[in-house]
This record gives sequence, C-alpha cells and structure tokens, in this order.
Amino acid sequence: MKKIGRRILFILLGIFLVCVILDFIPIKFAKNLNRIQFSDRMYVCEYATATDGNWEVIATNNPHLVETIYLNVKTDEQFRNLVEMTKCSLGMPVFNHYIFYGDVKKKDVGSEHYTYWLEATDWDVVFPIQRQSIRAFYVPKSYLTIYDFNWLTLFQK
Repeated sequence: MKKIGRRILFILLGIFLVCVILDFIPIKFAKNLNRIQFSDRMYVCEYATATDGNWEVIATNNPHLVETIYLNVKTDEQFRNLVEMTKCSLGMPVFNHYIFYGDVKKKDVGSEHYTYWLEATDWDVVFPIQRQSIRAFYVPKSYLTIYDFNWLTLFQK
C-alpha cells in the first residue's frame, strides 16, 4: 500500500514539475522599444475599451503619428488569440503594449467621424510583459510562454 501511495505522489510531483518547466520555455520574445527602428507600417498599441476601436495607438509611442488613434484589428485566427491574452482570469484587461505590423485604412462612418482598420500581418509584444496572476512573480517578463496563450481553444474546434 505504501508503494502505491509513493508512486502516486511521484507521478503528481512529475506532472507539477512539467507544468512549472513549461512556464520557462519561451514561445515569443518581447521587443524592447528602445532598440526598435520604427516604420510607418508599425503601430505600438495598448488594449482599449473604446467604441472607436479595440486598440489604442498612442502618438508618443509612435513617432510617425500626430495624434492618438483607435484601431480595429481585422480578426483572424492569429489575432483572435491575442485579444484573449489581454484579459486575465477575472476578465480585467492586462495592459501590455503590442506592436502590430500592417496597413491602416481609414473608413468614413458619418460626418467628420472615422474609424481606423488595421490589416495586420504580424505582431510582437513589448518588454516588460505584465501578468495579473501568481505567475507575475516568477515568470520572466521578457517572453511569452504557452500559458500566456489561450491554447485550450485550439482543442474546442
């Protein structure tokens, strides 16, 4: 009986160690804003809950912009997961900065009112990465891990 209990304990300990080790395997490295060469197809964004768009492009982080704009990112499989990453388990947004690469199209929706749509081709996350969980204390802020992605949705299809 003691051997079975000991075996179960070692199996559970092994599973726990694998889960912790996965938190130290980088999936996507963060970019440092001080080391980036900006282009007019690059937008440093922060998640926003505005009616004009779901991403705020702050002019101070984007030298090619005159004023802050709000973007809607065309959603596809690559960016749908990114929107889920901006929320923690309590539904509150995590205010990381992201870099989107692509072209912005301005759409007229009324008299002197416009919405901006970004057809993004790629994205990066900006260093340091914020996390609103216990993982914020031990996971490095320089890269995203498998637990930062909503990877369980891949199995729901």
